Amino acid sequence: TTNFVHGVPFVAVSLGLLHRREPVVGVVYNPILDELYHARSGGGAFLHGYGRLPLAVATSSAGGGSGSVPRLATSLVATEYGYERDEARLSAKLGAAGEVLRASVRGVRSLGSAALTMCYVARGSLDAYWEAGVHAWDVAGAAAVLREAGGVAVNFAPAARWRRRGVGTAAADAVAGEAGEAGPPPPHMEFMDVADRRFIAVRSFGAGNEAAQDEY
Repeated sequence: TTNFVHGVPFVAVSLGLLHRREPVVGVVYNPILDELYHARSGGGAFLHGYGRLPLAVATSSAGGGSGSVPRLATSLVATEYGYERDEARLSAKLGAAGEVLRASVRGVRSLGSAALTMCYVARGSLDAYWEAGVHAWDVAGAAAVLREAGGVAVNFAPAARWRRRGVGTAAADAVAGEAGEAGPPPPHMEFMDVADRRFIAVRSFGAGNEAAQDEY
């Protein structure tokens, strides 16, 4: 609504259906740009008028070509800062963004719409998106789109537990640090619980690259 009030065209109507806490149907529509994303479990994800998602391999792909794995240094990622701006939350969010930038990503974007940002990950325009503080209704529809587009999203876990999966970077430390003492990381490719307000979403890397996607 803030984008809408200020005339920023990144606004959306988002509808999602969960079955046993898993996203199975999603519709996200931007009426300003006339972009309609939709997905159903087992039926794929689509951008109306353009076809199946992801649309194309992002330019961050190392070596180019379909299905190649992006390098962090050429990745375009996104986050949001939310409306909860007490000192502890704001420090954690700014600290995480700073560490990700120091990890030499190409750029960090903030579009102002959780649903559209996750759809941009699904389409391959963004490589990853992390956030702490969104509600289930913000991302339930887009989560179904991301999942059917071959993307993955997991809830936060402390950095020490991420390291046991081989992700011991400063950026991982910072992002995981926003979670406090969360539970253990989900098993390989288990999708996020949208009721948990903290997550990291990563786009599809193509068939056969699921393990690399999990590590990224």
